[in-house]
Order: sequence, then C-alpha cells, then structure tokens
Amino acid sequence: MGETDETQFNPLEIGVKYKVYGVMFYPTRTDLLLCPEGSNPMWVPSNLFEVLDNELPGNWGCVIAEKTDGYFDLYESFGG
Repeated sequence: MGETDETQFNPLEIGVKYKVYGVMFYPTRTDLLLCPEGSNPMWVPSNLFEVLDNELPGNWGCVIAEKTDGYFDLYESFGG
C-alpha cells in the first residue's frame, strides 16, 4: 500500500512465473504474496499479473484479521 505511478516492484521480472503464497483482500484491490528468487517475500498488486492457475491449494484457509485472535495487529498495520 502507498504505491504511486512511479513505484517499481524490484526484483520482479516480466515473463517469469511466480508461485503465490498468500492473498490479501482490500476494499479496492487484491494483493499477492510472492517470493522472487533471491529476495524476501513481498506483497504486490494482483493487477500486475495474469493468473495461469486459479485453483487454491487444499490446505489454504481464510482469516478475517480484525476478528481473529492474534491477527488484529496485522489488521491495524495495513490500514484497518
């Protein structure tokens, strides 16, 4: 959050397939948690990507941060 038209999402590369490790829904957008090779995990806007496989892993779950014990700090950190 807080990106501008000038924001660069280094070290992402055009044409590279990235595995998604998490999805975060905001009222106005959806972000994906990726971990580019040789980099730390990062949240990036989903509109930068084409989804090639839209199936969710069977072991994924959903957390509503503002209503789940242990997640409220995360909710506040991201503008709750």
